[in-house]
Amino acid sequence: MSNPIIIVSGKARSGKDTVAEHIAKNYNGVCIAQADPMKRYAKYLLGFTDQTLWGPSEARNAFISLKDLQLGDPGRASECLAVDMFDQGTININPQSSFARTLEEWYVNHVQARIRKDEGISARVVLQTLGIEWGRKFAPKMWIERAILNSRLLVEGGFAYTREEGMVPAERAFDYAIITDGRFRNEVLATTFLGGVAFRVRRPDTDGEGATTGVAGHRSEMELDTIPEHFYTGTIMNDSTLADLYGRVDDEMAIHYGDTRIQ
Repeated sequence: MSNPIIIVSGKARSGKDTVAEHIAKNYNGVCIAQADPMKRYAKYLLGFTDQTLWGPSEARNAFISLKDLQLGDPGRASECLAVDMFDQGTININPQSSFARTLEEWYVNHVQARIRKDEGISARVVLQTLGIEWGRKFAPKMWIERAILNSRLLVEGGFAYTREEGMVPAERAFDYAIITDGRFRNEVLATTFLGGVAFRVRRPDTDGEGATTGVAGHRSEMELDTIPEHFYTGTIMNDSTLADLYGRVDDEMAIHYGDTRIQ
């Protein structure tokens, strides 16, 4: 039987969240995303709403005038992100540290530059640039290593999870943790090297989607096309009805985990 950590990969609008939520609901699982710490940071820094950050693609893709956002303190936001990523308690981040310094550089280049030009910004643009142009450049495995650590804690027991708050102490345990946003080969391999499962969700009408949402041709969407199919432990086609999709997910779960669906 496989490790109970699952990563779901696929283009924007392919159905990743739908697949992950089906597993969570029917197999005593919990969904987490590598992007959740980024979204919590963006909420504090830019005043994005939960709908803008965690809502449907239309809300995440919508450009908002920076004049309409409530900008927070970048230094305090940096400290909050560091706590979210590296510690369950309170830590102090030296403003001169590479973490704070490089995050400030991202803010200047990708947020302040838009303020000066009076350009709007979308949650997807913020998350794409924060995740890649800062995060993966600062530490290429930072997001996936945090997600895997959280996943392990959730299946071991003693925590619950909400995307808006993160890890919360609780008297419960999950049978599966599902990482909903695998986009890079090191993320897929980090999961499978530990004995976990990597599902790729394919939906034919999302081919080329990365060129039409967020930053055109951004690496966060385009690298998916370079990941070899054999890196995945299963491919789930989303080209028919919702019932068919759920059936295909159940078939893949049975292959890797046996009959573990909640009765």
